[in-house]
Amino acid sequence: MEQTSPEDAGPPVPAPEGVRVECAEIVSPELSRFLYTAVGQDVTWTDRLGWDRARWTKELEGTRTWIAYERGTPAGYAELAPREDGSTEIVYFGLLPAFRGRRIGAHL
Repeated sequence: MEQTSPEDAGPPVPAPEGVRVECAEIVSPELSRFLYTAVGQDVTWTDRLGWDRARWTKELEGTRTWIAYERGTPAGYAELAPREDGSTEIVYFGLLPAFRGRRIGAHL
């Protein structure tokens, strides 16, 4: 998916009740690993499973992790990385299985 202008996103939709999205302001390899495995376990995300803490720390440098919560519980995340041309790459994006199909992802 590529969006080259704000209009590509369509009109904003209100978040479901009890849902909020926050940026993790402190890089945490442990949190990122939890989100990666929780979201990717049933869709066969495997490329990062063998990483140690040092590798997670290195790969997360410069990225931003946005986390969706429903009533205080992590529901999903988006890992974003800035590009040299000023655009942003969606490195990973997904919801934990129990939170899929509830319009939460639209707010990440």
